Amino acid sequence: VLGVLVMPILNVCGHVLVAESENGCFGRTLEEDARWHQCTVRPLGSERILCTSWQSSHTRPEILDKVLQYTASTSFRVDSQVKYGLVAMGVADGYLRATRRDRKECIWDHAAGDIIVCEAGGIVTDESGKELHYGVDRLNCGAIIASATKEYHIEVKASIELF
Repeated sequence: VLGVLVMPILNVCGHVLVAESENGCFGRTLEEDARWHQCTVRPLGSERILCTSWQSSHTRPEILDKVLQYTASTSFRVDSQVKYGLVAMGVADGYLRATRRDRKECIWDHAAGDIIVCEAGGIVTDESGKELHYGVDRLNCGAIIASATKEYHIEVKASIELF
């Protein structure tokens, strides 16, 4: 499995991330003479950063508020699969997509980000802890959790279960 994520406006010059199953995740800026480097998720520290969707219509604020309170995380909203890229590059601890009950997620919106986070050392599952299933065109799950560490993943998952 190969995943490619291009983030053209990240940090002014943009970034590209590439991951292949069992071969790691690598990234570089979009500058002409940029070099490739291996991407790794960050260790869990005292400051927890959670990425969320830019569009409030893509998430359930009541779940997001509970997760932020329970995990003592700060959040920032960002668009597209950049959220997965920020976790893989070690900028954020996680990404939560708490899907509205009337919305089924398009699997193609998560495929590249999933392999990129996992190959950088992170974890991606649905709210029940199951890996995302790519044999369907729509995901029928309440949330997607991408985390840099198992510990943070457990915290986010537990806070969703409290809801």
